[in-house]
Amino acid sequence: MVGAKAAAAPRFETAGLLSADGAFAGTSTALSDLLFYIETYPTSPLIMSPFKDYLPVPKALRPCPASDFTTWASPP
Repeated sequence: MVGAKAAAAPRFETAGLLSADGAFAGTSTALSDLLFYIETYPTSPLIMSPFKDYLPVPKALRPCPASDFTTWASPP
């Protein structure tokens, strides 16, 4: 028993579970993982056939003349 305690103590100490607060935190984390965070529905749907939608490529705008923005109070 002493050997098991000595072997497990460093692992619990580095995880922060050796104190009473750490044991409570570990227990509450395990319980919350089991009870509260069940992902029944995934956050993203299963995509069976991606990239089959038509995606139009927008036409580029032509540049504006420099006289359009050089007269501004705060030109870019």
